[in-house]
Amino acid sequence: MLPDTAKLAAVCVVACALSFAYQDASKQPTPSEKQLVTQTLDNLETRLSSLAGAPTLQNAVPKIRDHVAWFRAKAMTWQPATEHDGQSIRQSLQRILSALPAIDPPAAQARMAEIEAYLAAKVDFCRTFGLSTNAVVIAATKKAGLEEVKGLEVWYVEKFLASDPNAAPHRFSSFSSPATETVAPGRYVFWSTSPSVSRAGEKLEQCLCSSSLQDANRRPPTFRIDLLAP
Repeated sequence: MLPDTAKLAAVCVVACALSFAYQDASKQPTPSEKQLVTQTLDNLETRLSSLAGAPTLQNAVPKIRDHVAWFRAKAMTWQPATEHDGQSIRQSLQRILSALPAIDPPAAQARMAEIEAYLAAKVDFCRTFGLSTNAVVIAATKKAGLEEVKGLEVWYVEKFLASDPNAAPHRFSSFSSPATETVAPGRYVFWSTSPSVSRAGEKLEQCLCSSSLQDANRRPPTFRIDLLAP
């Protein structure tokens, strides 16, 4: 048996080794947004490959894979301008990825068609303005479409998630009216709610895509929408 001093020395050696290992692990760099975008696109391609054989999805899957391939090619040469550049597009792609496994046969075709339309709008927008460019949405809330109402919350959700009761919508960071938010390109549903009344205004579908802009040279692209107050 080892004497007590030898045992103590052995314990110290092990503790030091574990400490250095922890420090090395903690020094591992946090993945950049570019790496996360690329990883998400790779995961999307893997998941879509597994869906390619589904008979009811044979029309949508190839189109979605084409959109994903376009983003992957652009991401390879994309140079983020800031540390957080590309965060919005990465989050929107991750929401698509999380929606894919939840598709069940009865709703699969409709959901995939919405995802394809969402990605098509995003590709069109990013091809015009750049991979990580977002849209600015300025939402006015009006009573009967005429009288502006202030102090309302503005919410939105991706169109492909609009029929999912478990989908988490996004709230504008400011109250109306108007309320302004930066949103990743794509197809969405917008609506307003009152903090004091438990009901929502009529929902509005809006495509944040370059074809919806009157002046494609504006930077950043801005969309003005009118929402009915609840």
